[in-house]
Amino acid sequence: VLSENEEGPTGGITSASEGFEDGYYRVVFNTSTYTATFERLTEYVGPTPSGQTLNGVSLTQGDGFSYASISFTKGAEVSFGGFTDMAAAYNRDFFSYEDGKLTFLRESGTWNVRYYEDYNYIWVYNYDLSAPDCLYILGNGKMSCPQWYNDLGAPSDFFYSFDVPYACIAPSDGSGSFQATMYLSDDNDYKDVRLEIYTGTDWGKPTEYMLTSSSQLSGDSASLFSIQSAGESSCNLYMDTITAGYYRFVFTPGSDGMDIEITKISE
Repeated sequence: VLSENEEGPTGGITSASEGFEDGYYRVVFNTSTYTATFERLTEYVGPTPSGQTLNGVSLTQGDGFSYASISFTKGAEVSFGGFTDMAAAYNRDFFSYEDGKLTFLRESGTWNVRYYEDYNYIWVYNYDLSAPDCLYILGNGKMSCPQWYNDLGAPSDFFYSFDVPYACIAPSDGSGSFQATMYLSDDNDYKDVRLEIYTGTDWGKPTEYMLTSSSQLSGDSASLFSIQSAGESSCNLYMDTITAGYYRFVFTPGSDGMDIEITKISE
């Protein structure tokens, strides 16, 4: 009842004139063999609402998390519902939360949102964006939520993944700097904390975003860190004195490399 359609510049698949039944179908395309399989479903199988809403958008239930693509306006209040505890769940780099009011802090735009109920935290990201809109922090011993979860932070398989929740996203603050708030711990496969900062998912690290000297570090927790492989493509921020806790990093690129202000927020 279905056949290959060779007409047109891209080809395709079309239904036969007889024998085709209307209904919901699951279609699986195999790009290696250039084949497609069709399974007619007895009922609609589609996105399932998770019960959470953010900025008027209903999140869809995924595998262990709920998600949505949402447009936000800088400085505007963000409505929400269905979250376990927003005071703990809100992403500190994108929102403020005071007196029960959630406000979007960053430049207006569309971001992807994932909420993991097991960790009660909202991850915000957009893989289509790069500097000057955001930075990506990879490496070991870090995570975005304000407490340590071993299954997210310990396995070395995830240290250099751009996928959330393993990568940490630092959005632009609109003034030329970027902010990422991360929990740091040496409770991981390498037993240390080592952070690498990239301008995009293409592993970019231009000169103005390079770490060239420990003199670039400031803030009340700067003395805990040093720069390794300074000025090289493998440069990274290394925690010499392991002190687990929740830290805010402000990254400011410049002609001589990137300055980093490091402040400890909580234990």
